[in-house]
Amino acid sequence: MENHTIKSITPTSCPHCKKEFFVEFEMNPTTLSQVFTRDQMSDAKSDVLKEIGTMDDLDSIRKENIINWITDPETVFGPNEVHMIIKSLEENK
Repeated sequence: MENHTIKSITPTSCPHCKKEFFVEFEMNPTTLSQVFTRDQMSDAKSDVLKEIGTMDDLDSIRKENIINWITDPETVFGPNEVHMIIKSLEENK
């Protein structure tokens, strides 16, 4: 990925001692990471739910909470995030 960092250097001075110095600011503009349809989101949620079904070492309350989070209409994630979500669940059993 290319680096699109925007830098700005501003001269300024200390309000107390009046000594001059420079302040450098960096900004990383927003980048588009993925585009997906509702059907692809639904498939991604199904993929995570299938994987949760195979995780026998999750206690039933935690599994229920995770399923409620995934099936909540307000929860939005795309196909590119499925692996990360599953990995996070495996690491935090």
